[in-house]
Amino acid sequence: MKTHLMSWLGLADTPTSPNTPSIEHAAAVLMVEIMHADQHWDDMESAKIIQLLIDTFSFSSQEAQTLLAEAQASVENANDLYTFTRVVNEHFTLSQKESLIKSLWRVAYADQNLDRYEEHMIRKIAELLYVPHSRFIKAKLEAAEQPQ
Repeated sequence: MKTHLMSWLGLADTPTSPNTPSIEHAAAVLMVEIMHADQHWDDMESAKIIQLLIDTFSFSSQEAQTLLAEAQASVENANDLYTFTRVVNEHFTLSQKESLIKSLWRVAYADQNLDRYEEHMIRKIAELLYVPHSRFIKAKLEAAEQPQ
């Protein structure tokens, strides 16, 4: 009965659907959102995202470049961040979310210019990921101290 009702309402009783992005894709999309936040993206930010994907997910350079291109296409077609933050919320621990927020800060700092729109977008993502403000600030300070 429950399965029939769920089906009738259009709700899947399965944990994932074919349209659910992978955790790697979701993280890459969030990084690309930061790159696009200031309406000015450059090679330094793209290179930073590729390096973060390689370091975080052990991708080859080619795999990271492919994922970056896919993430950019997803950002252009996305209506909101929920699809991607939901995947992160389902699969990441608080510590992993904090690490992702730190990566977002590193993308924002990649061009040596922190734009207010980048900061706003990172704050919005941190809130959607339920990252406490103290950890949000900690990630920002740690990213600012690291050489880009």
